[in-house]
Amino acid sequence: MRLVRRSEHIKKVCIENPVCIMSSLYRKPDQTIQPWQFGHGETKATCLWLKGLPLLQPSNVVDGRENRIWKMPPSPDRWKLRSVTYKGIAEAMAEQWGGRSPVLGDEPLPEHCGSAIYNSQQANYAMSKPTA
Repeated sequence: MRLVRRSEHIKKVCIENPVCIMSSLYRKPDQTIQPWQFGHGETKATCLWLKGLPLLQPSNVVDGRENRIWKMPPSPDRWKLRSVTYKGIAEAMAEQWGGRSPVLGDEPLPEHCGSAIYNSQQANYAMSKPTA
């Protein structure tokens, strides 16, 4: 919820998070997307809360509905692996909302695009870290 309050002055905002209690605490999401709508044959319902942005349009619908993320075995890095934003979703956001990659200009996003588009779990973690 800190992320929502800290973004009140920003005109265009997308808060991305898997299905969670945020729908009860904040409001219902504007859109729920799936990786298979953006080139990845997997399922992972992801909610988008939008302000000043249009709905994200599917850019590459593919077959396959593997539940890989949900079935991921326990590990020390499980939280990190589950929170990675899919490349196809990040590219669609950059192309549809920004006209290009926010980091690389007209170059396609790299396989691991964590430095280009942060999801809300990473942003919340970064905000909760003490500053020097």
